Amino acid sequence: MDGLEDRAEAALESVIEQLYTNCTVKIRHSSRDSVMLRISDALKASRERTIVAKKLVFRSGISVIGLRWLQEALQAGRNNVEELEFHCLPDGETLYRAIRCCRQSGIMRLSLKHYNDTFRRTLLPEIIRSGLMSDQCHYEDDPLPETAVTLEYLEIANYPIGTDGAKILVTPILSNPTLKTLKLIDCDLRSDSATYIAEIIRGSQCLETLDLSYNRHYLSSQITRELTLRTLTQRGLKHNLNLLELRMEQTRSVPMDRSKIDRQLDINRFRKDYLEKRRDPMAIHPSMWCHLLARVSVKPSALHLFLQDSVATLFSR
Repeated sequence: MDGLEDRAEAALESVIEQLYTNCTVKIRHSSRDSVMLRISDALKASRERTIVAKKLVFRSGISVIGLRWLQEALQAGRNNVEELEFHCLPDGETLYRAIRCCRQSGIMRLSLKHYNDTFRRTLLPEIIRSGLMSDQCHYEDDPLPETAVTLEYLEIANYPIGTDGAKILVTPILSNPTLKTLKLIDCDLRSDSATYIAEIIRGSQCLETLDLSYNRHYLSSQITRELTLRTLTQRGLKHNLNLLELRMEQTRSVPMDRSKIDRQLDINRFRKDYLEKRRDPMAIHPSMWCHLLARVSVKPSALHLFLQDSVATLFSR
């Protein structure tokens, strides 16, 4: 037993040392309170030695007590931690508190991976919604927050939220005005989820990257795939001027026509390049301008601002 304890202590010391040397630190036995206590103490002592780690990965879940220690450490210490990634959270309370921990600690990037089937999957969307929103408080010792969680990056992977979950998460996602990257990977989204995903695309005007990989929303038939892509394009992407990337990879090769989506994304990328003055607008093929103006004209105010900014270049002579 002494040998096992010595190896465990050496492994823990190695993880603590990585806080000062690595940008990403993976904590394998994060479900043990003794491990989280040591990690939290190291984060609190960051005034003595600078913490380099920007991302903490908790590989085996975490307890409520461990989350409290982590939150206190992130608030008290002077560290550079910007992202938290939680795997296999044991129950709904820890899932809720993990999301709330981001707000209390000022963390802007959150990843939730690998659903733990010890609690009911039907509760997942509501728990995530409660954590992201500010209008509900599920636990007595958790004070009612003044504002919702503000994130720039949100990844939910291998959480079977389904279509009902997509519907529930529309409001909390749209209430986050700073969200730039949203990943709903392997979340059991189907063809009937496309309407809610399109609503998220349409309403999230700061969203630049959306990842819907490894879902089943267009695997049923060619007709289903076409309807899904049409819904995402006509109800969502056509009204969003900022989305730059839409990923829909699958585990097996599925033929689908992404031409319309890719054309819309190309126009958005061109618009961003133009606004940032990284590209000469006159270098584009003339046939592209009609598509661009038709694309932007969905929002008259956007068309007005676009033409206002470009008139000096277009009619410089």
